[in-house]
Amino acid sequence: MKLGGIDTRLLLLNFNQGIFFGYNWAVLGPYFKALGYSGLVFGVLSGSSILFSSIATVLAGIISDLRGSKIVVVLGSILYSIVFLLFYIPSLPTLLAAYILFGIANGLLRTGIDVYASRIGRDETLHYTFSYVRSAMNFGGAVGSFMGWL
Repeated sequence: MKLGGIDTRLLLLNFNQGIFFGYNWAVLGPYFKALGYSGLVFGVLSGSSILFSSIATVLAGIISDLRGSKIVVVLGSILYSIVFLLFYIPSLPTLLAAYILFGIANGLLRTGIDVYASRIGRDETLHYTFSYVRSAMNFGGAVGSFMGWL
């Protein structure tokens, strides 16, 4: 099924990624506080995630060119799943690994999805394609953040 000429599976994937991302950012701060970690630790872990996301974004573009964007999206999704399991182990080294993998997964997924969207979209509607894809992720992020309040 297509929405505005875009495969709805791509929109659902982005929506789901947004939910997980939004939910994580809403609950991880209080989770760390409950574990006894300071705001500084949370900030350093978050910063490491963003740093590794930036590096993974560049690598994901290269891999997408060489091997295709679908493999990048699949790899990012697998890493995302691993991250959620690691968050249940409250040791600092494990949480650091989870945050690094979280950043890598985000870099892979965002770039892989963007490349995939650019390849499936027609030139005359590409601006709509990216708008729908990004909106799906942002809407999912809002839903995930609200879920963190529950």
